[in-house]
Amino acid sequence: MQKQKKIKIFLGGTINGRNAQNLNCLALAKYLDKSKYEVYTMAFENGDFNVNPIEGVKIIKARLPYRIFKYWIWLKGLAISDISYLPHYVLYKYLFFWKKILKKKVFRTIEGTIIGNNYNGLIKIFKNEDNIRKQLNRSDKSYAISKYMAEYNYNRLGIRFDGVLYLGVDFELFKNDGAIKNLTDIVFIGNNLKYKGVEDYYHMAKTFPNINFHIVGGEGNFDVVNETKKRNLPNVILHGSLSHDKLSEVLK
Repeated sequence: MQKQKKIKIFLGGTINGRNAQNLNCLALAKYLDKSKYEVYTMAFENGDFNVNPIEGVKIIKARLPYRIFKYWIWLKGLAISDISYLPHYVLYKYLFFWKKILKKKVFRTIEGTIIGNNYNGLIKIFKNEDNIRKQLNRSDKSYAISKYMAEYNYNRLGIRFDGVLYLGVDFELFKNDGAIKNLTDIVFIGNNLKYKGVEDYYHMAKTFPNINFHIVGGEGNFDVVNETKKRNLPNVILHGSLSHDKLSEVLK
């Protein structure tokens, strides 16, 4: 029997960078079926955390100065693969120019509703709504990470979606097999806290003073330390950004 040819896939995230798209690529790199896929991805030379070698995965090192080296590394990933996953907007026009030249397949995910800071960020990159719509609809397949996001972005801006593709999560790191008898601790995880609803979280902390409310993540434009002190919420516990190991300890 003829051996099935593996599909070469490039995961366009830096797998030792601490944000949702990069961690998604890390989980995909670990768990994609290596009998079907030959996996390529990227890692920063000095990332947010260390990544051990992953069997069946070729990791391209993003060396310094990254602002120059990134053009080569993204082009290399696109060129060596049959299909590329491009979760970021970085170098979008550049990559789609080479996608056409090299005749490669590309898919992407949209990880949020295009409103507020997300909308302003895309306007900064693409200048106007017509360009946002044009650029985000250029991939061969376009997925949202939830049905609500897909429908909102389609109705709001006409962003095409080909279905829902949930973000990969390495949940084995965070499993807690112990039974919960009484609710004592709640954890908020995220960056850009103000945009992601930290005001509602503070309201819950004030309403339920006997529960500990943990905050893990970056502050963005929100001074979480001073805001917590100002609101006099001793049951809010601040952790800042954590490695996977430390986060796992908090969750357990």
